[in-house]
Amino acid sequence: MLIEHLPSEKIEMSNTGQVRGARINTASGYSKKKPVIIATSTMSDLPQNIIRKLQIDIIPYTVITNEGVFYDNIDIDSEELVRYMSDKTKMVDSEPPTEEALTAFFAEELSKAHQLIYITLTTGSSREYGRAVNVAKSFENVTVVNSECFSSGTGILVMIAARLASQGLPVEKIVAELEVAKGLIRTSFVVSSTDIMARRNRITPFMNSIMNAFWLRPLLRLKNDKLGVGKLVIGDERKCYRKYIDYALPSNVYPDTSFAFITYAGMTEEDLLWFEGKVREKMKFDNIIFQKASAGISSNCGAGTVGLIYIIKGDHNYNLGSYFAKIKSDA
Repeated sequence: MLIEHLPSEKIEMSNTGQVRGARINTASGYSKKKPVIIATSTMSDLPQNIIRKLQIDIIPYTVITNEGVFYDNIDIDSEELVRYMSDKTKMVDSEPPTEEALTAFFAEELSKAHQLIYITLTTGSSREYGRAVNVAKSFENVTVVNSECFSSGTGILVMIAARLASQGLPVEKIVAELEVAKGLIRTSFVVSSTDIMARRNRITPFMNSIMNAFWLRPLLRLKNDKLGVGKLVIGDERKCYRKYIDYALPSNVYPDTSFAFITYAGMTEEDLLWFEGKVREKMKFDNIIFQKASAGISSNCGAGTVGLIYIIKGDHNYNLGSYFAKIKSDA
């Protein structure tokens, strides 16, 4: 760095030209690093074109099945997993990256940037945050942020972080702004069947039988960093979807109408288009992005699960809708 910035007349090299060139090249490489880089996991459920555009690096969760362990969205996607889970004898689980994998990932990221902000899934549904914090202790320039969201809700926070980093803000200001933005993100899902939740021990077999007998379906939401049941609805699938949309878009909430995610697992195109139509009847979003949930997310809920995820208006306009001006679907 000294060689890079000192005037040439102030430098007297005592080593060979080859060494001098190596030093200058090293300094040049250092100066080309980004000030801050943003990274997250596959569970953030962001479209691939957005990941590429914002240069966000992703580390995969693992999906554990009777047949073996697979990397989420690399070896297996949600459609394959939903088909696999249709066999009720099959067991599925998901795991965040190991500390060893995170250590290698963070080291690789820091070869490209001076500072890394790594954004994790909510602590209420994953051990990812705790593992990442433990690994970050080995580095001086890694900051771990609990999104207090999951799926595309985490993805929205990642997009905000990338936007702020591109503006040249320091890590401290980015993290402070993310704490505010967390309160603006609305993340919820409706589950078509609770069978997978019972197989994953999220609910008891007895409760699952009651839910099925009375056509009850849970509406899942995040509150206080915990994933829980916000409401139970009754009726056939489409009737429950309509009730869910009313629940997800209450009259006292004012969304940023530039975009919203419809994030789903195991739904037909016909059902998705019907769902989009009902959302648009309720709220005129400029861009609605169909986003297939990651295999890790799908392993927790199964086929027929769909969520409406968006950000409400706040004091700051992050202008995220501009990223989707020409994007209609990444399904």
